[in-house]
Amino acid sequence: MSLESVSISTSKYITTVKANIDGHDYTVRKMGAGTQLDLSREISNLMKMRAELSNLEGKMKKAKTDEEADKMLADNMGKMESFNKIVNRIEAIFIDLFDDGEDGKRSAKLVHALGIENTQKVYNEIFDKAEQDAKE
Repeated sequence: MSLESVSISTSKYITTVKANIDGHDYTVRKMGAGTQLDLSREISNLMKMRAELSNLEGKMKKAKTDEEADKMLADNMGKMESFNKIVNRIEAIFIDLFDDGEDGKRSAKLVHALGIENTQKVYNEIFDKAEQDAKE
């Protein structure tokens, strides 16, 4: 039994918006359910890790000696490395959503410059404006 060759375009399933950000053009992809789930999970992990690190900071301030504080810090370097890895994974999600039409370096620079919170705000603003424009 021979199967015919089939060609399918996914463009009808993926929403993108052209956006000019600070004079540069990007094609911004709307998050699908999987990306939203990944982002939500990573942000939840980030918040937990941020709370743990904040707790550590409080303990370090109560340390009786610099050596005791240094030991606490050394014992928790893994948590700081994990925090940075989570931040990097969240940034990678956003970099993937903002296509600069080139090699992605401009997208990475944008996300790094804005930070996670402001990148999320810019992303939301783009799609909120696109939805408003579509209604008009």
